[in-house]
Amino acid sequence: MIDLIPNGRNIDLKNENKEYYVERKAYYTLYLSVQKQIDAFLEGFYEIIPRDLISIFTYKELELLISGMPDYKISDLKANTNYNGYTANSP
Repeated sequence: MIDLIPNGRNIDLKNENKEYYVERKAYYTLYLSVQKQIDAFLEGFYEIIPRDLISIFTYKELELLISGMPDYKISDLKANTNYNGYTANSP
């Protein structure tokens, strides 16, 4: 049992506090429960790319920089692939 707020286990859930409960539950589930993993990821990420260099981008721009365009053209990939030690017909 995890208290979402101090002494939360001793507070009855009522109509008046249900919205706050859902907010705290979502915060716990989406952030606090994975905070160690997020912090470790960010520590490594910022070691490679410093925070001040990343902070100029919106999340959508950063996603595009990291992942590239969401649609791929196989013909474009084939035309821009360099083979080293094998060919396009290699298994």
